[in-house]
Amino acid sequence: MARALLSPYPTWRHGGRTPPAPSRPPSRPAARMAGGRAEEELRAGAAMAGGAVKGIFRQALRTFSRPSGARGSDPAAFAENLAALRALLDAVRPEDVNVAPRKGEGVEEDEEGAGYSMSGGFGPPPVSYMEIAEGVHFSMGIFVLRAGASIPLHDHPGMHGLLKVLYGELRLSEWDRGPPRDAAGSRVGDPGPPEFKPPLRAWQRPLVRASRYRGQQRLSPLAPCRLLTPHHGNLHRVDAVGGPAAFLDILAPPYSPDTGRDCHYYRPLVPATATPGHGLLPQSTAPLHHLHRDHGGNDDDHGGDDGVGEPCWLLEIPQPAEFWCGSQDYPGPPVI
Repeated sequence: MARALLSPYPTWRHGGRTPPAPSRPPSRPAARMAGGRAEEELRAGAAMAGGAVKGIFRQALRTFSRPSGARGSDPAAFAENLAALRALLDAVRPEDVNVAPRKGEGVEEDEEGAGYSMSGGFGPPPVSYMEIAEGVHFSMGIFVLRAGASIPLHDHPGMHGLLKVLYGELRLSEWDRGPPRDAAGSRVGDPGPPEFKPPLRAWQRPLVRASRYRGQQRLSPLAPCRLLTPHHGNLHRVDAVGGPAAFLDILAPPYSPDTGRDCHYYRPLVPATATPGHGLLPQSTAPLHHLHRDHGGNDDDHGGDDGVGEPCWLLEIPQPAEFWCGSQDYPGPPVI
């Protein structure tokens, strides 16, 4: 079993820098003061941290190498493996991947004082990505959001996503996909999208998508990992709240434009008949909701005021000009 499990590894790409050799642990005052004993403790701590992230990687491979719905898959085994993966993610800590807030992330300027603007497009990127590994079955990495940064409303077509906050606080807004529609935006027997305010142009109407707003929640390092599936929470927006934030992210399978898994961006539409407080603009201004456990194991809200649980409409748009994502070296232990 172990040989079969590890056989896909040569096809994987992994990020990060070459870790220090075991004979040369990081130089720290404790190691210099306590001598060999402190060195052993440092090595043991590094091994434990490496074990945590390697365990997540291996469990993700078990889970997504034969996902539910694939030919020959076992839905019960997939659910069991997914639960085990979520338990490992719930326990991950920033030190397991060697990340922490850095100078310049807490304010909208970098170490040299060059600012960035979510509408200006200069200076350091508002969001950065650290690639841990990427292969056929899933990708694994860390997103780092500067203070005030957002990942705009987007989707994961046909993909599962798992999100675990490492530091800081996030506001996660979620929408479910609606039923498929034809090129005119309608289904048989369906009157199609309503009129909106401001009105849409004719060429925009085929880009309208039916959806259902699930609500928002705030996520901290103490919160369990968040599961997003192909049908539930697949469209979502992520905002850093009150300072910088980072989260561990697993996407299965990874984005692949050549096979129809490209990233699309959206903005909520307001029907012309909408009344104030309808809740169709659930971004930073929308209220937070009380949560309960949904069928997928997430804490979620499926009813109440402010449009939670109600049908709504989204317009597919180009990538917002104010958003761009840079890259950073992954500083943690390798997983392969």
